[in-house]
Amino acid sequence: MDEARRNRISVVGVLVVGMVLGAIFAAAVLWMQPPRGTVRVEWNADGAMSFKNNRDGPWIVTHVVEVEGETLGAVAALEPPLLLTESGRRSFPADQVKRLKWQERILGGPANAPAAGTPLCAVFVEGTYSPRE
Repeated sequence: MDEARRNRISVVGVLVVGMVLGAIFAAAVLWMQPPRGTVRVEWNADGAMSFKNNRDGPWIVTHVVEVEGETLGAVAALEPPLLLTESGRRSFPADQVKRLKWQERILGGPANAPAAGTPLCAVFVEGTYSPRE
């Protein structure tokens, strides 16, 4: 095999290895990214709930759900629903949290409100924005 052919094979090999490593790196970065529509619920010290979204919205949060280990517990509807338009944090005041009506997830009967600090998740939809022309 002549020198020129060996150099071409080496260059092609380096390019293939580089492409494979690049694809693995890109897949790892995408895998580590949170899903587009992540809205997290956290308790504040005063009993209020904070809703944090990782990307600009609009996101419309309609319910909060108690998380019991690997399963979901009681559900409460936010009235009115909470609109998150930009990434960041928005608070749901403690007096409104106290007025939430909690229901059993399966049977729909009344349920006790979870204690402050209990893990919660948000039920939300991604809104669409169509500016007027």
